[in-house]
Amino acid sequence: MGNDCRPVEDQSDAIEAPPPFSPPLFSPPLFSPPLFSPPLHSPPFLLQDATTWKNFQRFPSSYKRIRIGWIAAARHRRAVFEQRLRYFLTMTKQNKRFGMVQ
Repeated sequence: MGNDCRPVEDQSDAIEAPPPFSPPLFSPPLFSPPLFSPPLHSPPFLLQDATTWKNFQRFPSSYKRIRIGWIAAARHRRAVFEQRLRYFLTMTKQNKRFGMVQ
């Protein structure tokens, strides 16, 4: 009835070949530099205390990048910025990391 199983004589016209592969217009390199990097010079608030600076230098670069970004995200809200900065400096002086640290 609905199942007509007659062979097709020439199937070359029925199936089209896939288009040739073309790379995407933009593909970032596998090992691209991070989108945010801390400034090359030392932030002055870290240099005010030798212990804080020494502890900060020992932290992993990913942690430093995240914490500086977290503080900088509040730069337009003065009170929040100062609160985050104070907390960061207090924890860094104690050589403690905070947040989602693994």
